[in-house]
Amino acid sequence: GALLNQEEGEVLKIIETYYNAGSDLKVFLDSYLEFCLDLTKYCLFHDMQMIKIPSSLAPRCEGYSQVPGVLEFSNNLVDNILKIKMAVKYDLNPRSTIEAMLIRACREC
Repeated sequence: GALLNQEEGEVLKIIETYYNAGSDLKVFLDSYLEFCLDLTKYCLFHDMQMIKIPSSLAPRCEGYSQVPGVLEFSNNLVDNILKIKMAVKYDLNPRSTIEAMLIRACREC
């Protein structure tokens, strides 16, 4: 939601929360990529059986899929996350790279 709504501050808060909890930001990116791919698949097929998102979130997935231009947004988001993953692959301190690239993604959406 924060990226879709271009809420740069909220994106930074989310990253900070994961970082301060001791979470590996590279693992966070992997999980976020999987989630975004699932949303993209839902937008294409409207089938909860094809994705790993809990069926209890079906109404939210359906609402997301109805947002004008959301499929293009989802495809661009997946592309951006893949670029970030490649950029931080060997980065010993990926936080600043992830923050900068997600802020850019907010501005491009």
